[in-house]
This record gives sequence, structure tokens and C-alpha cells, in this order.
Amino acid sequence: MTEPLYDPALDAHATEAATFAKRLAALGRDAPDYTTPEGLAAYRDLSNFGGGMFAGGAEVAATTRTIAGPAGPLDLRIIEPATTPSAVYLDLHGGGFFMGTAAMGDRANQSIAEGAGVVCVSPEYRLAPEHPYPAAPDDCEAAALWVLANAATEWGTDRVLLGGASAGGNLAAVT
Repeated sequence: MTEPLYDPALDAHATEAATFAKRLAALGRDAPDYTTPEGLAAYRDLSNFGGGMFAGGAEVAATTRTIAGPAGPLDLRIIEPATTPSAVYLDLHGGGFFMGTAAMGDRANQSIAEGAGVVCVSPEYRLAPEHPYPAAPDDCEAAALWVLANAATEWGTDRVLLGGASAGGNLAAVT
């Protein structure tokens, strides 16, 4: 289950966001209208950032598994290698704790899965400010515990790796 990417409490920042969007437009970059729920959701998604460098892509074969999380269902994005995996890599996405998705790591995780022969699992952890601390670390811990409990039966390995970039690196350390 994916949480909504917009909270009406963020309306208080509409003027600041509009000013930022105008500055980006002056630089020749397309920016969504951050004052609308759709625009804010597009901004927080990150798949549009940098010409789609964080977008999944049709060539990535990812599946979603839903497990029990601390506040309800927790989605895990899973990319498996073509060969028998030697380990499971739990990838925690970045995004400053308030934006980003598990799918934004699809291209990198596909490369890791194939190059290293590991299963890549990325949780769709809850984002701030709608879900304040410790929501994200709690979700990442639940994902890690699920992987530890299920890696051997699911993928035939008990080797587990943990990592992430930016906020994901912080979450990896906390987890």
C-alpha cells in the first residue's frame, strides 16, 4: 500500500514553493507546480529529476511483495537476478526522508542484481512530514527483519547486505 504523496498541511509552504519553481524556470528547467497536490506529488516522486535518472524503466523486471509493517501493509520492491542469488541486498532509497520511492532505485538495483548476483529488496517506507520520525526507521527495520527471517526460504541464501544512499544511508546505519 502506498501512502498519499500530499498532505494539505504543506499548503503553508505554497508561496515559497512557487518562488522556487519560478527560479528553476528561469534556469530553463521544467518544474511542476508545487502549489497543487499533483505538482507536489511529482516533485516528491523524484522519477522526473535529472531527466528521469531515478525512473524505473520498462526494462526492469521488478515485483512488489506486501508484508506486515509497523503501521499496516509495507510494500517491498524486489528485483531478482537471472542466476541463483548469493545474497539479498536491502536497498534503502534516499530522498531526504520526505520524498523518493523504492522504484527510483530500479535501474541501479537491476544492475546490482545482475552484476553481483543478488536479490535487491527496497522498502516503500513512510515519508515525513505525514509520517514523522520514527516511521521511516521503523519501516526499514520491519523490512530488514522480514528479509532476515525469509531470505533462506525465499531465495536459498541467508546472506544479507544492507545499504542506501543519502537518507537511505542514514536509514541503513539506524537499521
